[in-house]
Amino acid sequence: MNKRKFTLADVASEAGVSVMTVSRVVNNKGEISDETRRQVQSIIDRMNYRPNRVARSLVTQRTHIIGVVVPDITNPYFANIVRGVEDEAWKYGYNIILNNTVEQHQRETSALQLLEETEAEALVMCSPRLPDEELHPLLQRHRIVIVLNRDVPEHLAKTLHFENIGLMLQVAHLVSRGCQQIAVVHHGGYDMQNGQVFEQIRQQFGDVIALEHVHHRHPTWESGYEWMRQHASLCKHVDGIVCSNDLIALGVLEACNELGIAIPDDIALIGNDDILAARIAGLSTLSSPQYAIGKVAMQIVLNELDDLDVDVDHKFQFELVIRNST
Repeated sequence: MNKRKFTLADVASEAGVSVMTVSRVVNNKGEISDETRRQVQSIIDRMNYRPNRVARSLVTQRTHIIGVVVPDITNPYFANIVRGVEDEAWKYGYNIILNNTVEQHQRETSALQLLEETEAEALVMCSPRLPDEELHPLLQRHRIVIVLNRDVPEHLAKTLHFENIGLMLQVAHLVSRGCQQIAVVHHGGYDMQNGQVFEQIRQQFGDVIALEHVHHRHPTWESGYEWMRQHASLCKHVDGIVCSNDLIALGVLEACNELGIAIPDDIALIGNDDILAARIAGLSTLSSPQYAIGKVAMQIVLNELDDLDVDVDHKFQFELVIRNST
């Protein structure tokens, strides 16, 4: 049996008042007598009326929707960030629309366009994959944007960038374990292209990373596994591998086990994120406060939206977790 969805006009007709009066009761605004408010509210309850979000937004010019875009929701790193965003949004009466782009440029573009059409009030974007020339014009169409782990111009978004911090800590740990030649397998977050972090590593640790040992791969278990299978001879030249996330590192670890490469005796291996599978596999990694990162991103959004002056703590704690792989 079809259930009828009552409208504001239906409630007004039943109560014998104007649509504007019902709207004032729903939005708790305007001068209305207590008796009229009680009468209208009782009819709203009896008819189980629920305000139309789209119609309400046309009046208030607010949607209370925050768009969140992630490249892969099956990656626990992004899932934990989203949880932080959502919990903080909920506290202040906001809801999120989550878009999972599954590492595809076309779907990332579509997500940004959809959130613009939905009139999301702000956008939290995790590790965008689009090239600058495609990403920047899309971001410009959104009023408030927070971008995680990607540098974009200040006039387009506020940024929180951590991945290069992680790389320095990972390299420092492997050097402390005696590694002299290190390979890096990354998914685009590590800023090796402009040489800034590479130069910092060289100044602090010497020539421990050669450019020919820096490899870009998708941030998945499969890509780490395939990379190691293709580069089995690498153990002749390097004694340490840094991976930009645990999924890549776990793929590398599995391939090494199959190839008879001893971890850490032949090659030391370290990941990043400290997901549950890394703990089970005994993978050394860098633990990052993913939930707190999402929470802070949403706090920044709130301050931009409502001038709430929410206290934002940018002091994130990153911790090396040493296990069997190093």
